[in-house]
Amino acid sequence: MRGRTTINLDVTWNLPADAWTRALAECPGATWFHSAAWLAVAREAFGTRVERVRIGFGDGRWALLPLSIRPLARGLVPMAVAGETGAYNGLVGPEPLRSAEVEAIFEAVRARHGAVRATGSPFATGPHLPAGPGWTRRAEATHMLVLKPFEELRAGFARGCKARGNKARKLGMRLVVSSDPAITEVFYPLYQDSVARWGDKLTWARPEGFFRAMLAQGGDAVTVFIALRDEVPVAALLFAAQGRVAHYVAGATRHDQLEACPSNFLMEEAMAHYAAAGFTFFDFGPSNGLEGVARFKESFGATPAPFVEVERLNAAGRAYFALRDAYVALRERGAGGGQAADAA
Repeated sequence: MRGRTTINLDVTWNLPADAWTRALAECPGATWFHSAAWLAVAREAFGTRVERVRIGFGDGRWALLPLSIRPLARGLVPMAVAGETGAYNGLVGPEPLRSAEVEAIFEAVRARHGAVRATGSPFATGPHLPAGPGWTRRAEATHMLVLKPFEELRAGFARGCKARGNKARKLGMRLVVSSDPAITEVFYPLYQDSVARWGDKLTWARPEGFFRAMLAQGGDAVTVFIALRDEVPVAALLFAAQGRVAHYVAGATRHDQLEACPSNFLMEEAMAHYAAAGFTFFDFGPSNGLEGVARFKESFGATPAPFVEVERLNAAGRAYFALRDAYVALRERGAGGGQAADAA
């Protein structure tokens, strides 16, 4: 009977930021969410510990894995997170890895941190997530557009989508583009307006510090597109772009300006901007099961692009999530929610 092959790994758990940036430049699949800047955003905005992990193999090949160490249950249960939904990073390297090597890498992370969550990327080639027993897998999807000259892109828009963009321009929408952290003072009030409108449909309301950190750390790679109507900001979109991919991160529109279609105007302007800059993909991000959001993206010609999230918990992590899920169920039933919160 043939025994299991042992994969020997040479792991550097916290590569210096400058060495990380140099190595990342050799990885064709890298995005802005692999960068040291993104990890700095996670540290600043959420107070997490980060690790820039370099994994070497005996034949000279290597890979990189950015990790954010999230404290759960008031820090009692750490979880190593590789990527977020809509902020894909995960394993990247100059050459594709083998399945056994991917399994060995994530087993080393699990041995170090216990609980692990990893988000796959629709841009990754070859194996990049563990698939062995014990890993819970969840199917997700984003919406993607392959960029080309803007007039060709616009020819593929739905009729209603074109009409909404035309309407915005006829109403005198004007574009402002900025990577200055001070633009957060324009973006965030619009975002708060949208958060109030979205209500329970919003899965995660990001704090103001997140947007300020994105712009402060991102340099020219992070950009806000703002629509002005009568010189007043009425909508804004935030993008992070590096390598081949321009990622939509967050957007907002004033509730009293929805009929003026500023989001259509801004999406068109952002597509034209990144197509002219030579990017290959325009990623709209996941729609979180909201059909209207998915239809909006598909009206621009975007198509679903699947990816997978995996998770594996230690005993403490399983207990934490079981208690948390029970608490959420109680709150939803409106029975004993306050007492459950005190107990947790």
